[in-house]
Amino acid sequence: MPPKSQPAHKKAKTTADSQSGPSSLALGAPTEDDLPSARAFAPSSSAYSERKLHVDASVPTLVSLCIRVFAGNIRTLAREHDAWEETRQYLKILPDAILTRIFTLLKATAPTVLNAAFITSFFFNGSVMILTSDLPGVGKQTISEVQKFGDKLRELELSGFETFPDSLFASVVSTLPGLRSLVLR
Repeated sequence: MPPKSQPAHKKAKTTADSQSGPSSLALGAPTEDDLPSARAFAPSSSAYSERKLHVDASVPTLVSLCIRVFAGNIRTLAREHDAWEETRQYLKILPDAILTRIFTLLKATAPTVLNAAFITSFFFNGSVMILTSDLPGVGKQTISEVQKFGDKLRELELSGFETFPDSLFASVVSTLPGLRSLVLR
């Protein structure tokens, strides 16, 4: 039986077609679609776009953005028991540098959330501690707990505690051998 003839619109492949076909193009090689002139007429949804940032503009880091979101939502987290317990677990494993930044932002945005137990449990680590009397959770007990830092603490600033006896500060400072900077106001 003779082979069936192919329809007119389909052409049988020849050896010449296969040599000049797709194998002549290298995978990933630029095509005419990659030329700048092709981009000029592309629709806006797929057009080549380049935007330059101003040199003086700064983009916050992902860590900074996360800290801001956390500080903004801490009251909501604290109201929900399960979420708060999970948050406390995450706070325990954060690096000291990030905890210091969180504590600084919380002092400015949500000082009422910072009770003595919360401050001493999560923010009494690192090498710098700044406590002021305007934080509702900071009292004599909190200042006494500064001793937990041991030799890790390098800088300590305590401001606005005029009513506390000097002996309290002396007993705390004497247990901090690594202290390099002490500010009492």
